[in-house]
Amino acid sequence: MPKKSVSRKIVRSAAEIPPASRADLDRLRAAMQRPIDTGEVPERRKFQRLKRDASGRLPPRKSART
Repeated sequence: MPKKSVSRKIVRSAAEIPPASRADLDRLRAAMQRPIDTGEVPERRKFQRLKRDASGRLPPRKSART
């Protein structure tokens, strides 16, 4: 039996969100001018094409759980 969720208001209107401060906007504008550090982005793994069997079918997809 599913649990009942806690009664919380998740959706807010735009009027409830405070406007960004001048310091926040300045910080974001300065960050946009800096070069992007891609050192943390992992390199792409080697791509291996799928091979069809003799009847032309693709292999079944691997499960996300394994």
